[in-house]
Amino acid sequence: MARPGDQPASQDPGAYLQARLRQLPVFARELIAGGCAGGLAKTCVAPLERTKIIFQTRGGAGMTVGGVLSYIWQQEGLQGLFRGNTASVMRIVPYAAIHFGLYEYYRRGIIQFAIPHSEPGSQEQGIPLWDLLAGSASGATAVLATYPLDLVRTRLAWATEAPTHGSAAHHRRGIWPQLVTTVSEEGIVGLYRGCTPTLLGILPYAGLKFYVYQALKNHYRAWTAATSESAAAASDVGGISSSSSSGQQELFQSGQLQQQRHSAQG
Repeated sequence: MARPGDQPASQDPGAYLQARLRQLPVFARELIAGGCAGGLAKTCVAPLERTKIIFQTRGGAGMTVGGVLSYIWQQEGLQGLFRGNTASVMRIVPYAAIHFGLYEYYRRGIIQFAIPHSEPGSQEQGIPLWDLLAGSASGATAVLATYPLDLVRTRLAWATEAPTHGSAAHHRRGIWPQLVTTVSEEGIVGLYRGCTPTLLGILPYAGLKFYVYQALKNHYRAWTAATSESAAAASDVGGISSSSSSGQQELFQSGQLQQQRHSAQG
């Protein structure tokens, strides 16, 4: 006997997953979409992230991006290109989920507070200012929620790529042990060491990212609307011209027919 939520035997897995996702609240779907997108994007650029960390910890003198990637491939293989990616994904998935999920939530709240009587989809609701404010607020919230993971990821990466630096053996452990060590040695405040510069950077970055996105989207919609109107006008002109031409042809044919009748009667 099938239990509720079980996948029917004849149903496509993709269609089943899509149907299950549609049953979730909008906010939950936004969280899932943001988290999946962030994790996938971070995994795609993981080799470049590893290369960046090597440049930062070992110096970039005499090294190139291609040379470092080739060296990692020869020494460690495919697995080496993605070393440290687990910690990065564990941090970026909740960050991206909170960032994009709260962006939509904050945007709706800001619009409701600023222009409560506006119509959904109206021009005043589409101005990029709301995206600037919502993007900055959601970016700051995501940083505060995930900064401890970012701190641990950075320290683990430093210990991995610079094993002779300080007490590297003390730090070369997993994410959870590193979190416990940081709290025991530095307190809760230690988990947010360096958070202020990060916040100062993310506020304009996240806000401008969504601002530019919305502004470009508005320009694109205006351009496509103008293009559609031009195409419709051209279609109307073409239809009128076609009707006029066919009308003239019908008049000409009618005149010829009348002449033939007069000739036959004569």
